[in-house]
Amino acid sequence: MVVVTDDPGGARDRVAAKYGAAADLPVYRAMLDRGGLAGPADVAGDEETVLCETAPLPGPGVRPI
Repeated sequence: MVVVTDDPGGARDRVAAKYGAAADLPVYRAMLDRGGLAGPADVAGDEETVLCETAPLPGPGVRPI
């Protein structure tokens, strides 16, 4: 999940309130750790930030070999 918004702070607050507990689930925690994220709220940003953060990722359906 990624949130693109012109109000990153507000979006982070809403994501943290709704999904923050997910960071305590071991499998999800491991995924956050691999991505260098503190919690689910770290997925929110403005368009420029999200583009910069996701640029190194492969496109949908593409896996590095």
